[in-house]
Amino acid sequence: VKGNFTSKSAGGNASFPTFMNNPQYRVHIGDGATGGTRGRVLVKLTAEGARILPLNMKLVWSGGKRVSDVVAGDVVIDSGAYNFGLACAEGEVQPGDYTLVVSSFRAGQQGEYALRVECDANVEVSLLPPEGAGMFHKTVKGAWDAASAVGGPSSGKYESNPTFEIVISAPSQVR
Repeated sequence: VKGNFTSKSAGGNASFPTFMNNPQYRVHIGDGATGGTRGRVLVKLTAEGARILPLNMKLVWSGGKRVSDVVAGDVVIDSGAYNFGLACAEGEVQPGDYTLVVSSFRAGQQGEYALRVECDANVEVSLLPPEGAGMFHKTVKGAWDAASAVGGPSSGKYESNPTFEIVISAPSQVR
């Protein structure tokens, strides 16, 4: 699978708040080739990129959905320290749906990579859409002035702070 880090998708390592912007893939691992038992399956992950691009991969137990951060207990395979141009990892996992996060070390580091997932079972890899894909957004600009910058609930004038009404005409999710 070919992929790239763009200005929007180069989120950097897990210590950056933009980590969730990194390319993420749903990895479906079928039952092992040993008669369809629910045993563990060997998985090998490889990402190759330019020699100046430090790479890392984390396979995360998340049901194949996008992740906003990674918790140590959810990471099932990790390529470890960032390596220039190449990240490799392998391990045994239960069949199921996982999320594979490919990242460069610093946020904003752009470049192309090739991803390979090898497995002792049937495996499907598909790019997950970025957070907010297909959604509409509207930016509302405003400013506080002497009359509207009145502080928190304990100030006694909290109700004078700017407010916005959101009208939703169909079932929706507001985040």
